[in-house]
Amino acid sequence: MRTFAEQTNALGLEGLRNNFVKLQARGPHPLHYSSNAQKLNRNKCRYNGNC
Repeated sequence: MRTFAEQTNALGLEGLRNNFVKLQARGPHPLHYSSNAQKLNRNKCRYNGNC
């Protein structure tokens, strides 16, 4: 939490907004994930129980 506060103070409100916009533009999965890794993430056994 302290690091986040320090970064926020250093960037200011506009810098924080710009970083958030970059994060939103990236999408739900980082670009370096393979399609297989994305498929495995979607098929977690948390809900369907077949691990």
